[in-house]
Amino acid sequence: MGRHFGGLKVMKSQQIHWTLSPFEQRAFAGFFSVGFPKGVRRMTYALFRGVPIICATFYLINWGDKEGLRTIKKLPGQFDNDV
Repeated sequence: MGRHFGGLKVMKSQQIHWTLSPFEQRAFAGFFSVGFPKGVRRMTYALFRGVPIICATFYLINWGDKEGLRTIKKLPGQFDNDV
């Protein structure tokens, strides 16, 4: 423990802090084998969760707009007998 490069151990108030050299880090380790499938799974879950809400909101707003336009139109024979 702490005898090779990158495995440096520092004790501070009963907490052990490990440090790793930037030269030993692998920035994209497991991106294609682990990270990409997880991302696809999370996006699929979010898609199936969000799309029905978005579609329902769209259809509700669309219905409200059409209903509003329908109710403000003047009926053809409504004001024929007015002077």
